[in-house]
Amino acid sequence: MIAPSKIALRTVDRFCADVPKAHLIGVAGAGMQALAEVLLSRGWQLSGSDANAESAAWLSDQGVALSTNQLLINGAPEVIYSDAVATDHVERRLATRLGLCQSSYPQIVGRLMAGARGLAVAGTHGKSTTTAMLASIMTQADLDPTVFCGATPLGKTSGGRAGAGEWLLAEACEYRENFRFLRPEVAVLLNVEPDHFDYYRSTRELEAAFRRFAERIPEDGTIIANVACPATRRVIAAAECRVVTFGLTSPADWQAAKIRHIHGRYSFTLQQHGQERGTVMLQVPGRHQIGNALAAAATAESLGVALPKIVAGLENFRGLRRRLEYLGHAGGVELWDDYAHHPTEVRATLTALRTMYPERRVWCVFQPHQVSRTQSLVDEFAGSLQNADRVAIAEVFVARETPDVDPLELAEQLASRVRARGAAVLPDCRPQAILNDIVAAARPGDVVITMGAGDIRKRFDELAHRFRADRTSR
Repeated sequence: MIAPSKIALRTVDRFCADVPKAHLIGVAGAGMQALAEVLLSRGWQLSGSDANAESAAWLSDQGVALSTNQLLINGAPEVIYSDAVATDHVERRLATRLGLCQSSYPQIVGRLMAGARGLAVAGTHGKSTTTAMLASIMTQADLDPTVFCGATPLGKTSGGRAGAGEWLLAEACEYRENFRFLRPEVAVLLNVEPDHFDYYRSTRELEAAFRRFAERIPEDGTIIANVACPATRRVIAAAECRVVTFGLTSPADWQAAKIRHIHGRYSFTLQQHGQERGTVMLQVPGRHQIGNALAAAATAESLGVALPKIVAGLENFRGLRRRLEYLGHAGGVELWDDYAHHPTEVRATLTALRTMYPERRVWCVFQPHQVSRTQSLVDEFAGSLQNADRVAIAEVFVARETPDVDPLELAEQLASRVRARGAAVLPDCRPQAILNDIVAAARPGDVVITMGAGDIRKRFDELAHRFRADRTSR
């Protein structure tokens, strides 16, 4: 009898043999780079295009032909596109004229999952970190998973991993209800909050989408759910499969006890049904990471992973790029970067920094992401930024929408709201002016974090150099 892992691998190999060559549009995106890494390991021949192709330069070393001119389909029988690529994109129009098969990133991940045992992590916040934590545990336990993570682990080239085991672990995004392409047997539901205002018209629509995702889990499958989130509790209320719960503040199957921290990095005791199972010391900062670790631990245990392996996997996890990532110090100033683009995430990140640096002055350079999100959550953003000593609001990053307001004026409106609540806010929202103001006013011992899902990190790449040069010239 063939083991399940062998069946899964043969199915995937057959799929890859059917389409051995593909062109990836939007290849520089985090998810697309993860996909490229997995497909290359499966023997695919790839080409790719992206206006920011230089940020995926590592793929060139793997034999992937990259282009920024977006006219490099090169006769590939299949075109795979990032979900951020519109239908009127020049290469998608060309692919349509040529009659090529076109699939989105989530569709391809769904097709690969169909040939494996599927495990998906969904939720408004924490998807990437929880996926990466779980991947670390599963790798520690020799389950050798294939992984699709929407962020890059520190020290790695992408969030993709081509394993030989039977499990395929994927981050499941709710945008455009993309998780509908996945049919996992185990799913994690971290939290449910309004975020994608350019797609969901109401909270009711959002929760209905998550409910449909939960209904895709088979009766003999498992949902790992955060019962501290009221919306998550509503989503799983009618679930017909097994439900395992976790939570920091609510009674749950899995909880954390004896919580302590050393300079913002937390240790805690894992409790299952009230019984202590082991002590974990996380290497990534922030109290919010305890919830992600609980979700990963509960999921791993449901797969049969032993507690020592769970603890080791969590403690070996070193973090992700742009998830409260330490960039080093320059001119006596500590530099951090984070992907936070929702008030809940902004608040959690600044709380973590404040815990690490209680006596330091914290500067936050926040670039709002999307006009619709900024307009819908302007007051929530204003409140979430109050934990910084100095705040700069950069011009809104426009993505996936045609704005009806000027992005700079909207940033100025948010800055005014933040200022009205009492925070000290820099007067100019233009990135170059912000950079100049911070370099001039920051002093040794300060902490500066750039924050947002747009191009804020790229715009501030010269920050460390400017700090060093400024200190030298004084």
